Amino acid sequence: MTSKPRGKNWRPRFIEVLRNSGNVRASCTAAGVSRAGAYRARSTSAAFAASWDEALADAVDTLEAAAWTRARAGTSDGLLMWLLKAHRRDFYGDKIQITITHDQRVASLVSEGFTQSEAEAAVEEAERIATTA
Repeated sequence: MTSKPRGKNWRPRFIEVLRNSGNVRASCTAAGVSRAGAYRARSTSAAFAASWDEALADAVDTLEAAAWTRARAGTSDGLLMWLLKAHRRDFYGDKIQITITHDQRVASLVSEGFTQSEAEAAVEEAERIATTA
């Protein structure tokens, strides 16, 4: 960094580079601001935080477009998939479903010191609440 940026003048450049790179450190370097300064600005300005999030989403959209292009071309790129999983875990991440049965819930409460009848009552009440919510 050559000179300290004054005020908020560094923010547009930071957002521009972040949108194109998805990399906070590269964006800080290009904008002439420290990482600490950028994160401090993010934590104190909702508008800047929203711009930051939007820029990252745009960067990930670019990755996603590249993934589609490579998939149609029949090529594979493990790093690209890793990046997509990191940024869009809800869509690209591994899915795990865990089902806990009524009997398992009761057994868990009994192991915690509840009597069998207390555990049964607690689990039945929790299930009643869950089905009416």
